[in-house]
Amino acid sequence: MSSWRQYDCEVSTDRLAVLVEVGYKKAMAAQLNEFRDRLVALFEGGGRYQVEKLMTLGVYLLVVIATTVWVASTEDASNELGASHGFEILDPLNQKIFFLENESGDDWTNVRIVLNKDYLYTTAIVSDGERLMLRPEDFSYFWWVPRPWGRHDWESVGPPPKPGNSAGEDLDWKLVEVRARQGRLDLQL
Repeated sequence: MSSWRQYDCEVSTDRLAVLVEVGYKKAMAAQLNEFRDRLVALFEGGGRYQVEKLMTLGVYLLVVIATTVWVASTEDASNELGASHGFEILDPLNQKIFFLENESGDDWTNVRIVLNKDYLYTTAIVSDGERLMLRPEDFSYFWWVPRPWGRHDWESVGPPPKPGNSAGEDLDWKLVEVRARQGRLDLQL
């Protein structure tokens, strides 16, 4: 049996462990009793306000559970259009081409595809099952601000040069945003 001495009193470590365990059990029992008492008090007879509180709590829990089940049961919410996408390499040209396929069962109308927030491709309709094969050259530049906004003395700052009318082959595909009347799709590539 090991022991230690503090303030001229000797206590065995075995006895100390038993005291700690007993104290822990008493504390847990007190916590459980307090929890039980509060739970019983919640459901014991009360006035109209207690019933209203319980009804509000019950409705809130019902809404939370229903929302969780609904969200968990839906398919990919970020793909409203039901599209598949990816890249293909054309062997003879060694060119990277982005494809977007309509697998929704419906036609898409008024389709706008934005590449890297700067380049735009539009088409009136994409039929069900149709696959768009897009190269950077198919996109035209549509957003250019001739001067930096929000800077002091912007008149003295030279405007950034306007890029070409279409995206070049070496453009890095970072973000593709697809918008149609039937929904939207944002792709971080």
